[in-house]
Order: sequence, then structure tokens, then C-alpha cells
Amino acid sequence: MADVDRRGIRDLHALLGKYERIHALRLARLADRSSQAPSGELVALARAFPGALRELDQMPLESIRHRIAALHRCVRAGAPPEPWMPTTTLFHAEMRGALATKRWLARRRDVTPELEEAFRETLPSLPHPADAARFDGALGHVARPPQGRLVDLVLRRIASTLGTSVAEVRAHVFPSSAPGRSNSSEDDCLNDGYLDGEEPPEGVVPPEGAAPPGAAAPPGDAAPPEAAGDGELLAASLEPLPSPAEGAPASPLALGLADE
Repeated sequence: MADVDRRGIRDLHALLGKYERIHALRLARLADRSSQAPSGELVALARAFPGALRELDQMPLESIRHRIAALHRCVRAGAPPEPWMPTTTLFHAEMRGALATKRWLARRRDVTPELEEAFRETLPSLPHPADAARFDGALGHVARPPQGRLVDLVLRRIASTLGTSVAEVRAHVFPSSAPGRSNSSEDDCLNDGYLDGEEPPEGVVPPEGAAPPGAAAPPGDAAPPEAAGDGELLAASLEPLPSPAEGAPASPLALGLADE
């Protein structure tokens, strides 16, 4: 893997671990359709890899297995990464950052220089600070994302970064859906963010049994009241899975963006 640096290899290992967990959860579900994965495990998966619950629910089993095999070839045999790998890594990092930033903003929509400065000062204390730092200077985009959807903002940012189309980015991250399921990623990704503490936007139905917590507001703002319900998923006291981008942004080589 001459074109992948150490951080890129770590990113590939993280993706492999994600898909192996998704595969195990899917097999358990197929073996006993009445069983449900522990809520804490789903919370951890969604926190570390926003969008993973959509993959768990909708990605065909053969596609999951293909991705596991391809990642094994990379991390064990030194095969070059396939195009979807850096795109998916970047998607998860961008979504983690967008969700952390949106939660910090709470319901603020008007971004001022003072708010931008407060965000910079708060960055070290935010979940996934390196990912949230991606949105330093772009709070207005997070406060008012395209069509009100963070995932649309993230897909557009990735397409611009990689010099490709939104459709190609979407195809790499969510290649297909299971029969009878929609291939639209927006609500699923936002619901994943909701499991990470993000209050779902109007029109998005939260996962059954979950209730949003009071969103963390910037200093001086009162946090919204907690919604009714036991909030079992969000109340699970489980640390997030290790983030490949935690502590530092993903490397250019890992993202397929090395200087020529």
C-alpha cells in the first residue's frame, strides 16, 4: 500500500471493523428476526460512523461481504484502496463534524463573528473536535444546510473536495438498498445523527423507542427542554467507537488527495 500512509491504513482498519460489526449484526438479525441488537451497540456504531445504521438496515448482504473482502485485501495483502474507501472515510468524518457542530449551534440560525469565535474556543470540548473543526468558518452552512438537510451539505462538500459529483459520492457511500427500501440516504443519516444526540429536524421520524436529549447550547443559551420518553438509546452510557479522525484530520493520502 505504497499510496496509503499510516493514518490511511488506520482509516482502512476502522472501516473494516465497521463492516464486520454490521455483518455480525445483520447475521444475528437474519438468524432470529425477533431479536434486536443491544441499544448501546447501535448508539456506538452511529456515533463513530454516522450513516452506518442505514447500511445495517439497507445494504445488501453481498455488498457488505464485498466491502469486507476488499478491505481485507488492502490491510492484509497491500492492495490499493478502492474508490469508495476514501470517500466513505471522508463521509463519516464530515458527518461526525457536522452533527457535533449542529448540536453545538442548537437552534441558532444567524451566525455572527462572535458566534464563530465562541465555536473556535469551544472546539476542544466538542465530540470529535478534529471533525468539528472542519466546519470552522462554515457555521452558516451548518445552521442553514441545503434543503434543511445536513447530509446534503456533507455530500456537496465531499464532491467539491474530491472533484466529483454528488451522485458519485452518494453511490460510493450508499451503493444500493435492499429490495423494497428507498435509496435516499437523507433521513437515515439524520436519524443516525439523532442517535448521537442530534435533535431530528422537522419531518424526520426518530428511531422507535428513542427520545432526543436536551441539545447542548452555546454559552448564554438555555438548552431546549428534554422530550418526553425514556430515551433508552440516547441514555445508554457507552463510549463511541474509536474515530479514525479523532485528534487529527484524515490524511490526504487516506482520502486519495495526495499531492501529485
